[in-house]
Order: sequence, then C-alpha cells, then structure tokens
Amino acid sequence: MDKYNKKTAFKKWVSAIEFNELSKEAQITIKNFDYYHKKLNFETTLKILLHAVYEELPSYREIGRAFMDKRLCQEMGIESLS
Repeated sequence: MDKYNKKTAFKKWVSAIEFNELSKEAQITIKNFDYYHKKLNFETTLKILLHAVYEELPSYREIGRAFMDKRLCQEMGIESLS
C-alpha cells in the first residue's frame, strides 16, 4: 500500500502552491481570471484540474461525472460544476 492516501497527497499538492509568491504577471492573470468567472475562481479551477490529472480522467465529461459526488464538491468548496 502507498505511504500516502489520495486525500493527503492531493492536499500536499495544493498546499505547496503559494499564490502570493508568484510573479506579478501571474498574479494579474489570476486576478483577471477571477474577475470574469463568477462561480469558479482560479484556485478552485486548479484543484479541479489537479484532481482530474491525479485520477487520470480522460475528458471533460468524465470530470463532470466525478463532480456529481456531493462529497467531492464539498471538499473542493463548490456546489456543483453545472
């Protein structure tokens, strides 16, 4: 069995990202992304994409299906992807 389970490994990935230490250009891009997207901010989008990579989900449709699980949505801090 692996040393880390999925939940702790995923939390390590996300916690390793320091948004405050990014370049000014990256921070401006993130700010613009958050300005135009009401329901999904950059951090949540990043979590969703990291989850998809970790679970090896092959398509956007599969990502959408994965987020039908209320517990997963709750962990990500969203109500749903629809």
